[in-house]
Amino acid sequence: MEITMANDTRMDIDVLFERLCEAIATKELADYYAKGKGRGDHDTTAWQSLRSHLKAVASKAKQLIEIGVLPDYAMEIVAGNGQTVYKKHPALIVLLACFFHDMGKCNEQFQERVKSQKKKYFNSEKELPHNYLSIFCTRQAIDGVYALEDAEWQDLVYAIAHHHFLFDDMAKRIDKSAVLEEVKEKFLQQFCAGATKVKKRTLRDGLDRTNVKIPIEIWNYRDYITGLLMLCDYAASGDREVAYANEFLEETMEHVVTTWQEKNPDADWNDLQRYCKDHRNANVMITGETGMGKTEGALLWIGNEKGLFFLPFRTAINAIHNRVVEYVAAYYRSKGYEDYRQRVHESTSLLHSTGLYHLMKTEIEESQEVDMAASNVSDVFYELLEWRERAKQFSLPLIISTVDQLFDFVFRLKDTSEKWQP
Repeated sequence: MEITMANDTRMDIDVLFERLCEAIATKELADYYAKGKGRGDHDTTAWQSLRSHLKAVASKAKQLIEIGVLPDYAMEIVAGNGQTVYKKHPALIVLLACFFHDMGKCNEQFQERVKSQKKKYFNSEKELPHNYLSIFCTRQAIDGVYALEDAEWQDLVYAIAHHHFLFDDMAKRIDKSAVLEEVKEKFLQQFCAGATKVKKRTLRDGLDRTNVKIPIEIWNYRDYITGLLMLCDYAASGDREVAYANEFLEETMEHVVTTWQEKNPDADWNDLQRYCKDHRNANVMITGETGMGKTEGALLWIGNEKGLFFLPFRTAINAIHNRVVEYVAAYYRSKGYEDYRQRVHESTSLLHSTGLYHLMKTEIEESQEVDMAASNVSDVFYELLEWRERAKQFSLPLIISTVDQLFDFVFRLKDTSEKWQP
């Protein structure tokens, strides 16, 4: 697997990953902490060093690339009514952002707070957000190694700066505050001797969304790569899988039709379903009556890609989920997997307000018919609770859900009334 660099050279992802690991292999990053393991726990051997955290987050990005969630090819963004086409390399930018997004945690105030027995809040009048400081560390760490273009630097600046809430006028506020400017200069002298190479224009164009010279499509792209950085950061911090590969759905659907043919040798997909299967790379809108096979058509269209399956009513969703689980479980059982229940949970989940109740009810009913190792009700409940949480993070390959589940995740707006704490 290769990543295209700004100078059009192509680099194996494993080689790039190892080179970036070498770039953060400094004693300073091993001696500073990214996070503790809880207030009052001052056994520093249990804390996570900054270097370990950065590598863990980057490992999640590498996993996204390997399973195809994060494209490792040039992405074309069309802007200005089709008049301009921008070529972007999201895999490269996200990987760099993951490696360097928390470098600003080297600052004294953050280290004092992370080591404190008492909870200390971020003081916006006397200290700077670590995500803002990380911008300068990143420039120094990468400069001379990777020939990123100005536009790519701006994309990287935006992702790093916004992986936590950042005041849009941060750069202007620092310029007007003697205290913050002094804090910034002290930090730069200690950790970023070459940070002067970060141009003010790069900061402005990377942070100021009021800049009308930059098309909205680029801001949307920057939100996209920022979201991927935040996803990797969350997964690494919680020691969770960032995503599960979809390697089952195409094979599952083939098993479905094979099962039909055991009863009826002439059974096959209908015209609607074949159309969906043949047009996976296109947007498809299908209208049809109940019983025409739209569900199977949708599953054939998704194939071995990440899929979100939305329906408006919970009863309909429960029925669809039961059908998909039946298909997937039958496929894994046909392959002789004894852990087919675990594999089903890694493949798909139900997501709506009473989804956990439905899953629990279904599991209990099944446990009465099958000799299950996890027949204990509490074990089953906590297992399902864990997989529902992974569904809520959209890390599973196939999510069957009501549309409202997107509101507080995909469509969430920043709540400026809540005090930000790094």
